[in-house]
Amino acid sequence: MRFFKFPTLVTQARGGLDFGEHSGRGEIIWSGESWLVGEEAVRVGKVRDTTTNEFLKKYLSLLLGRALLDVEYEVDEVVMAVSLYDWHRRNDFRQAAEK
Repeated sequence: MRFFKFPTLVTQARGGLDFGEHSGRGEIIWSGESWLVGEEAVRVGKVRDTTTNEFLKKYLSLLLGRALLDVEYEVDEVVMAVSLYDWHRRNDFRQAAEK
């Protein structure tokens, strides 16, 4: 079992930006749109508010996708920890992750 964290900063990508020279990982197509996650999102600016209750529910599949692309080994299973504060919403998070 291996653990890793992933950044939660996301922003919608603007066309024509090249992040290769900055050692970026590039855009992810998610829900038919281009997105940036982590450091790339910070460079572009206008990151989505991560403090809202709905942030993880809305963007969880994008964040998991970025994390799985970054993993350098085979992944058989993904386990997500849910805080006690959000425990009553655990099924919402499960459904968001399965998208």
